Amino acid sequence: MGRDLATRLGTEVLLVEYATPGAVANGVATDWDIAFLAADAERETTIAFTRPYVELDATYLVRGESPIHAVADADRAGISIATPPTAAYTLVLKREVRRATLVFLADDQALQQLEMGDVHAIAGLRDTLLRRVARVPGGRVLDDTIARARQAIAVPKANGAALHYLTDYLAEIKTAGLVDAAIQATGFVGASTRCVSRDDG
Repeated sequence: MGRDLATRLGTEVLLVEYATPGAVANGVATDWDIAFLAADAERETTIAFTRPYVELDATYLVRGESPIHAVADADRAGISIATPPTAAYTLVLKREVRRATLVFLADDQALQQLEMGDVHAIAGLRDTLLRRVARVPGGRVLDDTIARARQAIAVPKANGAALHYLTDYLAEIKTAGLVDAAIQATGFVGASTRCVSRDDG
C-alpha cells in the first residue's frame, strides 16, 4: 500500500521499520508522514485514522496442560499473561483484564517464560502465535479471540487534508480487492476484511 500510494503521488517511498507498534505511535510528530497501525482510542490524541482496512485476530498461546481453554479462563487471580508492552491488543487487555496479572515482555522473553512456567499465557496475533507454537511442547493456540486489531492508515492528527485523500484511496482499493489479494498472497492467518464494507468511506 505504501508503494502504491507513492506511485499515485508521483514520489519515492521511504519505508521505515519500527521494533514495536508503540514506537510507530511515538514517532508521529517527527518520523513519518503515513503509517499502517492499529487504531485505538489512546492513540487518537495525536494520530488520525482512516476506517480499518483489515482486522487481525489476537488470542493466547498456552502450554498443553494448561486449564485455559478459552479467553475468559485466563482472567483469574493467580494467572499471569505475557503481552508486548505497546501492542494494540495490549491496550485492550489493560482496559479489560480484571483479575489476572499482565506481564509486559517482548516475544522471545514471553516464550521463554511460558516454557519455564513463569507465565501462564502469551497474548499475540494469531498468525504469530501459530508460527511459534512448536517451540512450546504441547502448546495450544486458543480458538477464540481477546481482541481484533483494526489496522488502518494513520497520519498526524493535524494533517486533515491527507486523511481526506487517504479515505478516498482506501475506498478505492477495498473495491478493487487489493487488501484481500495481499492477505491471500502472504497466507496470513487470522486476517479478515469483514470489518469494512465497500460503502463505509
